[in-house]
Amino acid sequence: MRLLIDPSVSQLSPYFACAVVRVCLKAEARASSSALDELKASALRDFNASVPSAALAELEAQPNISQWFDVYKAMGLKPKKKTKPTHYAFCSRVLKEQKWPRSIGPLVDVYLANQLSVSLRAKSSQAAC
Repeated sequence: MRLLIDPSVSQLSPYFACAVVRVCLKAEARASSSALDELKASALRDFNASVPSAALAELEAQPNISQWFDVYKAMGLKPKKKTKPTHYAFCSRVLKEQKWPRSIGPLVDVYLANQLSVSLRAKSSQAAC
């Protein structure tokens, strides 16, 4: 598999990174979900404690999210109407529902827990400035 990223994407967002991860879970890892449940619960607790429930506009202003809006717009997409960046869509859903959405699968849950953490890191680093 070959993945090509147009150089103009890097110009729009200098922190852009892309990776492909291939995971093969052992049967015992699939059977035990307690570590994943704790990861999700911890990410959700930290996110809810750090972001007020009415902070959707504040979420859109976060650098790690607003940069993706710019990239989507440059690709001709309408990020606030139809095609939203994954982490923005997930964070806004968590803000509205105040709970973890229905699980798609363990790997997706790990990815989404990381997205909540990335949103918090951006918020923390911005507050420290």
